[in-house]
Amino acid sequence: MAWKQESEFTKRDRAARVIQKAWKSFLNVAVFQHFKSLINIRRQGEPRQILKYINPKEAELLDAAAGINVRFRLGGVKFPPEIYYKIFTHRHIEDLCANSPRDYTKLPAKHTSHIKSDNLQEEDYSGWYHRTENNGWRPVSDK
Repeated sequence: MAWKQESEFTKRDRAARVIQKAWKSFLNVAVFQHFKSLINIRRQGEPRQILKYINPKEAELLDAAAGINVRFRLGGVKFPPEIYYKIFTHRHIEDLCANSPRDYTKLPAKHTSHIKSDNLQEEDYSGWYHRTENNGWRPVSDK
């Protein structure tokens, strides 16, 4: 008799776990759909207004003539995902340092050798300009 009650308990326990798992899955999908709809709404607004709510200091730097576009994406290592944004421009931006990568502040060698040899010295690239990308994906909220 006790064995039947225990068997009945495990069946109910398994059934409850299935229902709980289905409910949690439903909630996770609902949260994801909500975040996705937030991102889609943000595509329709003016970038400067959107950025004013997210990061007011960066919004002050934006110019209407720059052709700015703010894009959003979901990411993170845990659920619910975080919302990240990145600023893009449709206009050409010239990186002046990329055109002249050498360090011209270093003094040149006083004497150059006129002796020709087969051993060509490799140029030292240590003082040259290295491009770093500072416009990565940033989280909307810094917790």
